Amino acid sequence: MKHDLNTVERAVNGDAEAFEELIATEKQRLFYKALSYVGNKEDALDAVQETLYKAFLSIGQLQQPPYFSTWLFKILIRECYRLQKKRHQLIPLGDDEMITRLEQLKEEKKEDHVSEALSTLPPPQRSAIVLFYYYGFSVREIADMMEKPDGTIKTHLHRARKTLKAQLTAVMNKNIKITEVVHLVKEELEKIARSLAQVPQDFRKIIENVEENETYFSWMDEEQEKGVIGVKLDTEGRLTYLTIDMLQENNATESSLTVVEKQAIAEQYLLQHYPDALQHFTYHRAKELEHCNCTRFYYEQIVMDIPLSHAGSYIDVNGEGEVILFNYKGVKTAPPIPEQLISTEKLAAHVLDQLQFELVVDKMHKELYDVEEDSLRLVYLPQPFFMKYKAADMEPRLTVEQEETAPEITRPLPSLAPIERTELSREEIIGITDTMEIIREVEWGHELGIVWRDRNWTPGESDLSFEAYFKEHTEETVKAFVSEKTGKVLSFLWFHKRSGSLQLDREACFEKALCFLQQMIPEFLPYVQYIVPVNDEDEKNETKEFFSFKLLNEQGIPIQSELISVAVNKSTGQIDQYSGPRIDTQQLKDLPHGPVISPEQAFERFKEHLDFQLVWDKEYDDEEEICTLVYKACDRYTKTDIRAIDAITGEIICDKD
Repeated sequence: MKHDLNTVERAVNGDAEAFEELIATEKQRLFYKALSYVGNKEDALDAVQETLYKAFLSIGQLQQPPYFSTWLFKILIRECYRLQKKRHQLIPLGDDEMITRLEQLKEEKKEDHVSEALSTLPPPQRSAIVLFYYYGFSVREIADMMEKPDGTIKTHLHRARKTLKAQLTAVMNKNIKITEVVHLVKEELEKIARSLAQVPQDFRKIIENVEENETYFSWMDEEQEKGVIGVKLDTEGRLTYLTIDMLQENNATESSLTVVEKQAIAEQYLLQHYPDALQHFTYHRAKELEHCNCTRFYYEQIVMDIPLSHAGSYIDVNGEGEVILFNYKGVKTAPPIPEQLISTEKLAAHVLDQLQFELVVDKMHKELYDVEEDSLRLVYLPQPFFMKYKAADMEPRLTVEQEETAPEITRPLPSLAPIERTELSREEIIGITDTMEIIREVEWGHELGIVWRDRNWTPGESDLSFEAYFKEHTEETVKAFVSEKTGKVLSFLWFHKRSGSLQLDREACFEKALCFLQQMIPEFLPYVQYIVPVNDEDEKNETKEFFSFKLLNEQGIPIQSELISVAVNKSTGQIDQYSGPRIDTQQLKDLPHGPVISPEQAFERFKEHLDFQLVWDKEYDDEEEICTLVYKACDRYTKTDIRAIDAITGEIICDKD
């Protein structure tokens, strides 16, 4: 998703309102992406919550503002995998149950009077009725969407109401009021959703989120022991997204079906909902998903032998033949095919001419990169980070122009007077009061996430929307991460606003931040340097002062993945936000003293592996979604992005497929 670069840069520089503005447009996309990894609503919402929390704490590390969304989604994927390690695996509902359900659905004779009545309306009248009564849009808004005059929309609504009233009165043998028609229309989509997912009777609805072009429903059982089901429908009641996660004590058994058999089930499911799908889509590939013990089948819309971005469909089938996830992205208008393409030789020359390397220590996560295990490594990071070129331009032109950024300035910490360290509880460190209680604890990899809130807090009026859920789970809370092994507080963030009578300036707040670090991480202070703000105006906030610190090893090489941040409340002098190191000093000492591979050798390794792949890339032009053919720099052998070169072994580290 394209974001205003000024807003991103303000967020990077500590502007909380700018960050909130950015994530407001990302929450739903994050949720659907999380669902595709963890398979159920509760875990997906947890993953999104922790992603937003950690993104807020580490936004200062974002080096490429144009790629805010990419950075955010990488955090999400990592959090999904961390959570999945602590969760049950997906398991089948029963032998051949999905096939049985599909056959029953075909033969079932429904008494959906409203659906039948709506289906007889001309498409413009049907769209107007659904948009007006179900989605609550005004006549003016519907007119804009349908590109018709207001009077035409009013006519559509008037005629549709008369037709529906007459048909329903005849079918149901009673006089139907228009208010009853409206209620029935609203219920109809949920009825369709329930029939598609076969929602058990003891499951209750927990989300009913209405958007302009779609509605999402989610159900779970009262005891939250059986699982979660989610369904997304478009305005015509067609299935566009399905997730089924039924939990049991035992993990899923190994697959009893072959990939070919599972593909047949996936294809049958796709054709059941979109009979003409294979006229537009082509089976492209299958991918084994270890985290949910299933196989994902991709059906792509192919243009120039290349899958079209954000089109097609993918279906997850588990070992017993259950369709546990279905995502239909639709048929897109084929973009124009360029008459001529730039040569990859010219692109390679351009990349190598501007290529630079940054020597850093970074955490290589196996969920994100093609490595065997999570580990700290001394690596060369190629710059620029993202290399995509417009394929139709005869001179090399990046899809996103790289803006020059001011070099980062750091300085050692000032001499600190010794302080008397006292053993404090986690509540004392964070500032939790006696009036607060723990409302949630979640195991998150090797960390424990804890949320506190005042005992007397009462929620306001709410609904079943995503926004209401996030508000209920975040409003007036304090969230922290604690090491399961040591019990040490690793980070915390106050969503509850605290106020006092102080009026501390930045210098006074800086002293409090340093005293806090002395208390929290005294062993790290020799490796810590303060990041000097490039522009003091960027750091201004009405209620808080934000401070960022970089961690370096004994040789002065920055630890890319370990940014330390502290926010001091100006009116109370308390710490409202803290994010500390996730490693220990021994790991710092064990790091290599310097690179074995020289920058020149890294350059040759990169050159040897550099290749380009044609892809359709989604872009936005004045809010209009378009597809452009681009050449993406990639590894010659894996066809994935080159992210780093190991400075000890020379290994090329690529994105995970």
